[in-house]
Amino acid sequence: MRAILLGCFVALATLPATAKSNAYTCSNFVNDLSAIRAGKSVDDPQVDGRITITMGYLMGAYAVATGNVASEQTDEKLLRYENAVLQTCKTSPELKPTDVAFRETKALPYKDAKSDATKSKYQQISFTDLKLDIGEMKGKMVEVSGRLSLFADMAILQNPDDKFSTNNIYVDTKKLTRDERKTMLTQCQHGCTVTVKGKIATGTLMQEGIAADTVVFSD
Repeated sequence: MRAILLGCFVALATLPATAKSNAYTCSNFVNDLSAIRAGKSVDDPQVDGRITITMGYLMGAYAVATGNVASEQTDEKLLRYENAVLQTCKTSPELKPTDVAFRETKALPYKDAKSDATKSKYQQISFTDLKLDIGEMKGKMVEVSGRLSLFADMAILQNPDDKFSTNNIYVDTKKLTRDERKTMLTQCQHGCTVTVKGKIATGTLMQEGIAADTVVFSD
């Protein structure tokens, strides 16, 4: 069915503009789609055709933006895209759903955690592995989770599974934003769970640590 809808989009894209310029708005689209999803009967015999055409545009816009035709691997992302179009149509009923379909492609493609990790410049590494190998990793960009605590002007990262461990990694916070440093001061005096992204460098007490680019707070 989705292949048929994609074919509809391709065919419609070649029609003259006047053939596509009917006044089918987001309001019509939301009402028609809601009725069909609810299994309600509709009086307008053209409703199914309009929905098919509009969904064809959505499918085509998705395929053009991502380079992927819907499959088992992309259905979840496609559903997120379709829902984004629907939500925009609900808040802006005067727009045309076909215009919204293309506008929402700016947020595409939706990446999963695996693809994000693959393209990230930071190497994901466990706290234990980083502690063992940090002496050989100077200059490497890493992403590691742990328990962050403050001692005077120093920040140290501890094993997230053992808050009493003395195996610490020093964290240089000079490059963090003011908001990040403020959160550290207010939430991490007694420890907080974080993910640190940064570069391995020689710092406090001439030991290798992490020159943090950013810190993501989990609690």
